[in-house]
Amino acid sequence: MADQDGIVAVEQQEVEAQAQAPGQEAETSPPSTAEKEPEAPVDQAALKKLKIKTGVLKRLYKDKLSYEKEIVDQEAKIEKFKAEGKDESFMRQQINCLNESKMMIPDVQKRLVVAYEELKQLTDSEQHNPISKTKEYSDAIAVIIESQLAVEQEQHNK
Repeated sequence: MADQDGIVAVEQQEVEAQAQAPGQEAETSPPSTAEKEPEAPVDQAALKKLKIKTGVLKRLYKDKLSYEKEIVDQEAKIEKFKAEGKDESFMRQQINCLNESKMMIPDVQKRLVVAYEELKQLTDSEQHNPISKTKEYSDAIAVIIESQLAVEQEQHNK
């Protein structure tokens, strides 16, 4: 019976070894503190603030792109409808729709610049803190880079 227990134990070790990712060896002892530095805890309130500001900037950037695309699409529709000879009231309605989209751009652009500056300031202030090692911080930097051109356009137009 003792022989069977030994076989079961060996089989269990083999199953555990196969469950590990390829290239990893089974841990026989915990890593020593000299090998790995303890990570400082991340301030959860700062992390939440970072996530919110990242989401706001991402949303405003997408809104701006969406309005710009809508304007291009609406202008193309108007040209097509003019060529088809659509009636005057229908054309006025389409032009009003176009103008509404155009009116949204300045507002969303101002909010985009404010959100960009706030997130940039936050990431700069947290650059040397433990939060800078998180995925959320990396995501924030990526959103800043992605929206930077749109912000620079507004600052250039001033």
